[in-house]
Amino acid sequence: CSTIREILVGAEEAYGPLDAIRFKEGKDRIAVRSYSRLHKDSESFSRAIRSLLEKGSHVAVTGMTSYAWIVTYLGTVNAGNVAVPLDVSLPAQELCELVDRSDAEALVLDEVRSDVAAMVKARCPKLKYLILMHQEEDDEAALSFNRLLEKYEGSSDYEPSPEELCTIMFTSGTTGKSKGVMLTHRNLAENATCLDMRIPSRTVLLSVLPIHHAYCLSMDVLKGISLG
Repeated sequence: CSTIREILVGAEEAYGPLDAIRFKEGKDRIAVRSYSRLHKDSESFSRAIRSLLEKGSHVAVTGMTSYAWIVTYLGTVNAGNVAVPLDVSLPAQELCELVDRSDAEALVLDEVRSDVAAMVKARCPKLKYLILMHQEEDDEAALSFNRLLEKYEGSSDYEPSPEELCTIMFTSGTTGKSKGVMLTHRNLAENATCLDMRIPSRTVLLSVLPIHHAYCLSMDVLKGISLG
């Protein structure tokens, strides 16, 4: 596969109704989303983000590992936009600085970083939209992630090219200021699918690494989806 959309479409064709992602909802309930549902929700987010921003615009995402995070990422890059995954554990001021430095025009985040939601618009003049994964209704300050999926439910026919800019990942900054690394669809898709790790199809993967890291995104999420 040379694009992330090829990975997702191929997985849905092979494993459609089977479980793609399982996650805890509340204390005792395990929620399940199929490959067909994952594809559908990501395309709905693609339609939503295209209605808000021009093609090629940058969308930052931060939060704990979640189904909504994965849908945001897939929907963003498969709409021809650029995803900017950010470390959820960074201080609020540093997160705001990276949102601004990355030229993000939308920020998607969960309730863990409500402190960022309170300050980001004042500190990031290029930011046009704040989208909250946990908010049930739109308000003057932010849009609701779930409402966007409902409002723009439908299929997306956009086909990213392998050489299209897909993701900007920031380095950890151990030797100085964090640097934004520009990655194409081919960079990520071929990195995830070129290696035969001899993992049988339908193996259950438990993701414990930070989801904004390149290894987790490539090998847990993208490779996991490609293998069903």
